[in-house]
Amino acid sequence: MTFQSLTTGATAINFINAYFVSTFSYVNFADSTAKLETNVNGSSLVSGSTVTMYYSYGPSTGKTYDDDPNNHVIWFPAASARCSGLSRLPASPTPP
Repeated sequence: MTFQSLTTGATAINFINAYFVSTFSYVNFADSTAKLETNVNGSSLVSGSTVTMYYSYGPSTGKTYDDDPNNHVIWFPAASARCSGLSRLPASPTPP
């Protein structure tokens, strides 16, 4: 699922006053401008709700852009925990 070219001030995913237990995988929040003010609006999710955003990506991804005052939206992994490149490791450990 990709969100791009949204109207100024748009919300990509909006939950309306209900109970949800959902997982969204690999969502691309592709808008790179300030137009996308909210990627996920979880402000009206009711108690017990959990929405997991699993490996979302793009310039408008993560907790910074959600509206989730009750912490029902879980970002996994957190944007700061993602790998930003490849590391060079030996194929096998060097014996002592």
